Amino acid sequence: MIAGSNKSIFRNSKSLYMLVFAALSLFLVGGNLRADFNGSLFIIKFLGVIATTIFVYSLNDVLDEERSIVEHFKSLRLGGLLLPLSAIGTYLYIEQNSAFWLLFLIFSVGVIYSLELPAIARFHRFKNLFVLKNIFISFGWGILVLFGFGSIDQNTVVNIALFSALQVFIGSVMRDISDCDSDRDHGVRTLPVVYGELKTYKILHVMNLLSWALLLAFHYFENSLHHFYLSLILVCLWRGFILYKASQQSSLKDRYLQTYNLFTCFIILLVVSGALWI
Repeated sequence: MIAGSNKSIFRNSKSLYMLVFAALSLFLVGGNLRADFNGSLFIIKFLGVIATTIFVYSLNDVLDEERSIVEHFKSLRLGGLLLPLSAIGTYLYIEQNSAFWLLFLIFSVGVIYSLELPAIARFHRFKNLFVLKNIFISFGWGILVLFGFGSIDQNTVVNIALFSALQVFIGSVMRDISDCDSDRDHGVRTLPVVYGELKTYKILHVMNLLSWALLLAFHYFENSLHHFYLSLILVCLWRGFILYKASQQSSLKDRYLQTYNLFTCFIILLVVSGALWI
């Protein structure tokens, strides 16, 4: 039991590190798009992303295990992050008000996502409602791009945040496919639970093509940035490859799917960084 528990802790920690890595990748996408650079503000926002990601996903894990509220804050990862998060929020409120509200929005979305609904509600938790879980996840991760940039007043940054959110939505649904049996048992209405695995993959392929179409639309309306948007099509090709491999190999869904999904955020960072040099 102890050995098994240690392995479980290791897997959870490894998954958390990967989530932080992916979150920082999208944060850096927005940061790279900003012309001016403030070193101290960047470090504070960088730490804010790490702290918020760990807090939100740790809270979600704890609530999934149905532990009491007292046990929640006995967790070092949860209780120990409240103070630095408060300090980071205070600093951002003073130095860059828009970034503060973006971080607050990311934090709020992540917490609300895991909360229980009133006892009279049919589905008990927000994440149990059809597709709402995926919308919450994609929305929160898309905001990371805007948080890295520091505002929402640049169309290009908003467009890339929308594209990133759509890619994260696809990735979260792919993850639901491997969790289909567990979600069905717990009453979580995901796309694969409602429509089945085969139809879900077809829907995701259409959504990936839609993200490609969005890039072409962005290219049309902002012609001066054609190389920038067209280069992001590489991300769609990567996503299409993952979708194809996952639909053909069931073992991929269990062992590598989460890694490949989160690595997509890093590919977005690489593509955006490369396009800035063109």
